[in-house]
Amino acid sequence: MIAFGCEDKNRSPIIEDRICPKCGRDIEVFLLGGRIMEDAVCECGYVIEAQEPILKVTDRKKEN
Repeated sequence: MIAFGCEDKNRSPIIEDRICPKCGRDIEVFLLGGRIMEDAVCECGYVIEAQEPILKVTDRKKEN
């Protein structure tokens, strides 16, 4: 995937290999903004769970 500009770069997932703490094999995880996008399952059955995205506040309602 080719990123065009800053916005596309921030939306593109990064693939990272992590070591399984149970068996020591590599597990491929997909990161977006430093957070794991989806569950990654090792061959031994260990699961690295997806993390909730960080919500950004863009608009705040004015209190009357």
